[in-house]
Amino acid sequence: MKNFSAPFIFVLLVGMAAVSLLRAQLPQGLSGKKISYAFQDPKTLKLKAIFTGQNAKQVTGSQVLVSEFAMKTFRNGDTNQVELIVEAPECLVDRNNSVASSPGRLKAYTASTNFLIEGEGFFCQQTNALLIISNKVETTIRKDLLKSRSVEKTPQPTPGLSDSTNQFLKIYADHFEFLYESNLVIYTGNVLVTDPQIGLTCDLLTIFLTTNKTIQKITAANHVVIVNKKDGSIATGDEATYVLNGDEESIELTGHPTWRDGQRDGKADRFVFDRKNNIFRAEKNAVFKLPREKIGQPGLLNSNASSTNAQTGKPVEISADLFTFKLAETNGPVQEIIAEKNVVILSESDQSRATGDKAIYNEETGLVQLTGNPVWKNNQNEIKADILAIGKTNQFFSAKTNVSMKLPATLFKRTLAAGAANTATVTNEFIQIFCNEFSYATNTAEFSENVRATLLDENGSQTTLRCDFAKVSFGPGNQVETVFADKNVVLEEIPGPALRTNVLKKTLACELLTVNRSAKTGLLESIHAETKVVGEQIERAALGEVVKRISADVVDAKFSPTTNQIETVVAERNVLIEKIEPNKSGQASGEKAVYRMSAGQEVVELTGHPSARTETMLFSDALVMLWNLKSGKISAMPYKVTPLNATNNLKPLRKISQP
Repeated sequence: MKNFSAPFIFVLLVGMAAVSLLRAQLPQGLSGKKISYAFQDPKTLKLKAIFTGQNAKQVTGSQVLVSEFAMKTFRNGDTNQVELIVEAPECLVDRNNSVASSPGRLKAYTASTNFLIEGEGFFCQQTNALLIISNKVETTIRKDLLKSRSVEKTPQPTPGLSDSTNQFLKIYADHFEFLYESNLVIYTGNVLVTDPQIGLTCDLLTIFLTTNKTIQKITAANHVVIVNKKDGSIATGDEATYVLNGDEESIELTGHPTWRDGQRDGKADRFVFDRKNNIFRAEKNAVFKLPREKIGQPGLLNSNASSTNAQTGKPVEISADLFTFKLAETNGPVQEIIAEKNVVILSESDQSRATGDKAIYNEETGLVQLTGNPVWKNNQNEIKADILAIGKTNQFFSAKTNVSMKLPATLFKRTLAAGAANTATVTNEFIQIFCNEFSYATNTAEFSENVRATLLDENGSQTTLRCDFAKVSFGPGNQVETVFADKNVVLEEIPGPALRTNVLKKTLACELLTVNRSAKTGLLESIHAETKVVGEQIERAALGEVVKRISADVVDAKFSPTTNQIETVVAERNVLIEKIEPNKSGQASGEKAVYRMSAGQEVVELTGHPSARTETMLFSDALVMLWNLKSGKISAMPYKVTPLNATNNLKPLRKISQP
């Protein structure tokens, strides 16, 4: 708008000047038909304007009524360079009061029709520099001339170009006033401003001019409504201000402004539309609502949300001190939303709340990225990290750097606590997870770098999993089906006092661990461990502690489908088994060991060159060897017995390293 200010105001000034010229040049008592009068500049003697009329009639001594009034002004006295044309069915000129008026229509436009203003009923007074158009005001400005800075540089229209090409800015109103001395142009009553990008309606439109009569700013007041024609979005407020600051061009909306785009809506203390960069900002106390389906919510974290059919479609509410909406180059739909300072994202559908210093939302992917001490929580879930990201595709969720997660125990407890029986849903129990990176998509969660997961249940039992990488697959109802852990894996369980067990601690260390669980029953099915596998169980005994330890290349455990207790354990390749008691110890080895729990007895069957030893005896050369860990009895057929002495006695297995 800044660039068309000179031609636009030129039309108004010349229109007002026409009254002065007409008053000064029509001879007193002029009357006649088809009058024509040429006016020359007194200083340069160049032709300035030509006035014509179908008829001129002296009404009173000072008033002349001219019908079919027309005026043309010229540049540099050249009749081929028409600057402005003014037309009216009739014009009453009052010489004494310096007034020209008519209830009829007035039209003023440039010869190339680049600028035009017209309306019904006009009043122009030279003494106080006032021009009024009373009714049905319409102003038309050619859009492709907005870069023109002066009348002299105004280009000619493109041949054949019409209004249908949407190349015009138009202003409609009931009433128009131009106050020359006050530097004000005022449109009132049902004001409509429209161009190819936006449509604006209001009750009052005021154009503020500089002292050299260029546009400084434009304000729209009372019931302001702005419509973006590209995406159909609507903004409302008490006042809109068109601001010019150097090369910047913006529209500010204040006074309880609101914004709505289909299912999206928002409010703030101030909206700013940067027309040059296609950026829309909402400042101070800004709140926006987006459709629930536009922002992803991870299914993993919704298991405890009391979602109902009525809540599912409820929008997500985002509040912040500042919003920046990036639009397409063609002023199209929103492409990206940036929320900054005191960001809060609320979703009633899953009862979630996310906070941070900055959030970036991508419209196409539905991805929301939170930074600045971000926290996401709902019901019993909480996630903290340096960066949080939520996406609608595959219910994607990720956290990076210094990740801390608090999740309900119902997701993991029965998998990690391998010896626990399956029970009903556990409440008020959580698993705490730390890692450097976390991601979830399509019912699969991955944890990377320095992974540590700890569960403290209602019995006081503590279960911990440590590894470099973990992958968890979920089945129906977000129930864990498979846990895979890789590198430096340690699974540890310390039973709580409420369990009344003699077991003090269970530990399993390996390089690869896979745990399978039935999503249907919630019970453990199997555990597979391989590479540097070491299992250890420490028990309380009358005279001290008993340590049971096993090492192998591969260990597989299967669980009872009814009790969830271990039924069998199969260890293969380089198998070593050890039991250490306060007053005696024993070891066994072989290529394969099968552990079974039967009738309260723990029996290990060894094959593949099995051998067993106590502190004084070595049993070897058997095909199959049985070791009852509870009673300590060793049996085999056939076997060889060799006495041991101090030089070849037992050497304990390696202990599991603790972090």
